Amino acid sequence: MGRYIPRGIQGRNAGIGILLLIFLFILAGPRTLPQFISRFLPVEGACINLRQPSTPDLNQSIIQREASERMTPIRVQVRVSGQRDDGTQQIEVVLTNMTVGTLPVRIPNDPIGNPNGRMDVNNLSDDGVGVLIGGAFTQPAPVNTGAPLATDQVRLLVPQQSCTLTRVFTPGEVNQFGIRGGVGITAYYRNSTAGTINQRTPQSIFPDMGLWVGAVSSAPVAVPAFFSPTATP
Repeated sequence: MGRYIPRGIQGRNAGIGILLLIFLFILAGPRTLPQFISRFLPVEGACINLRQPSTPDLNQSIIQREASERMTPIRVQVRVSGQRDDGTQQIEVVLTNMTVGTLPVRIPNDPIGNPNGRMDVNNLSDDGVGVLIGGAFTQPAPVNTGAPLATDQVRLLVPQQSCTLTRVFTPGEVNQFGIRGGVGITAYYRNSTAGTINQRTPQSIFPDMGLWVGAVSSAPVAVPAFFSPTATP
């Protein structure tokens, strides 16, 4: 006959188990578990296809906001292809959420119609994703302007999820920007507002969208002389 365990004791044991898991998580560090999971469940897609915040004050967490105060929550990588037979060149920027909470990121729409979103070139004055051709990233951290931000300019990255923003440069742009074998390409992400939102009734939980304010770049990657896609480590 099986041994009977009172429900009260079972409940206490479950509670103790949960507390032990939380304790182990704290000891291991906020990045360890998500990084471990991400090695077995890699997730990457187009940034523009990520879901948008329907209720910006609810599509975020205290965990993510606290993490963004203590660390750079976004990792930026760049992938560079060799020049194609038709003279075009493809560059991909990869953004990864390094926190344990859902992270809103700024992905501006492209006014010239790029369906993947806007990728700036040698332009550190505008917010969003961009690349530097042959230059060093020396952008100082922007100050929070407190400006509002339309929800269609924001995408949500779950913990350890990555997304890509791709741009195919025409032969004319390749020549214009000096994209050639051996030239270093550095990608960056920049944002200057947490995304102030209008208060509603009942009162919003958070006063803004929770976007990280700052600037971060990738390590530079040299354009290959021949087709051989590369990526930052």
